[in-house]
Amino acid sequence: MRRAVRPTVRPIVVLLLIGLLVFAAGCGGGKPVPPPVTAEVTVYFYLSSDGMTLEPVVREVTLKEDTLEARLQAAMEELLKGPSAEEAGRLVSQLPEDVKLLGVKVSPPYATLDLSAALEQIGGSARVLGILQQLTYTGTEFEEITDLVLEVEGVRVGTNERPFSGEGALFETLTRQGDQPL
Repeated sequence: MRRAVRPTVRPIVVLLLIGLLVFAAGCGGGKPVPPPVTAEVTVYFYLSSDGMTLEPVVREVTLKEDTLEARLQAAMEELLKGPSAEEAGRLVSQLPEDVKLLGVKVSPPYATLDLSAALEQIGGSARVLGILQQLTYTGTEFEEITDLVLEVEGVRVGTNERPFSGEGALFETLTRQGDQPL
């Protein structure tokens, strides 16, 4: 009696494994990923003693790539974190805690900041001015950026068509005027 000859599965499995290894080796052949870069950015908070004096604070950040856009994004993220535990007794932020940075675009001398709607969930003209000053000083700390365009959820604000916050603040761009922003 003859035995039925079964085709062996082993050569097919070996060929599949070789194919996968060749494919995987080819996937890593792109550009080498540069190592992260450590940089310093300056953010601005208010002195809690008077609530009117902006104080620069230098923070060390890690960037995936060292570009102006990456530095601005890191600075804004640090600003939104607020004062550190060590700074909390001395410094305060006017920015609402739940504001998120949705995007940053840089086209010198302009930069566009897109922030979440929580940015406008505030009241009082002094607080609105405080928020705008913190954003202005932090964003224009970079020599290449002189003006900020502010967006909320992708819509430009501060214009006649779309004033900023319930206070109706109007500005085409946020910029420093000497030592004073706006």
